[in-house]
Amino acid sequence: NVMYREVYAVEWNNTACAVNTENNDGSTLPITTTFDIEDTENDPALAFFSRYHVKYIKIPELEGALSKKTSQKDDCGCTSGDPDKVCKYFEADGTEKTTTCLEIDNGMGPLQAGIDGWNVALDSADDTFEANTNDPSKS
Repeated sequence: NVMYREVYAVEWNNTACAVNTENNDGSTLPITTTFDIEDTENDPALAFFSRYHVKYIKIPELEGALSKKTSQKDDCGCTSGDPDKVCKYFEADGTEKTTTCLEIDNGMGPLQAGIDGWNVALDSADDTFEANTNDPSKS
C-alpha cells in the first residue's frame, strides 16, 4: 500500500512577489494529492498478482488442492457423523501419513474461501471498471 497525502501546492509569483492562491483570494492555497512509494508509513503489499496470474494460476492451484482434499475425503469414506475417523495417505515421496476426517474438512474450508475471495475480487474489479466506463460523467 502506497502512502498518499493531500498537500498544499505552493507556487511563487515573481511579478507580484507573493504566493499564488486559489481564486487569487490571498489565503487559500491549492491542495493536491501526492504519492510517495518510499514513505516510511507505507504498508508492504499483500499481493502483486496480475489478473491473468490470479485467474489462470492461483485459482487453478487452489482448485487443484481442493480437489485433492475432496478425493482424500472420499477415499477415506468420511461422513459428517465420524469426524475423528483416521485416514491413511501417502506423501509425494512415499511417506505414509495419517489424518482425520475433521482435519481434512478443516483444510478444505480455507481453500474454498481463497477461491471465493479471489473470484469476488475479480468480479468486483470488473464491476468497478464497467461502472466507470459506462458512466459518461467519469470519462
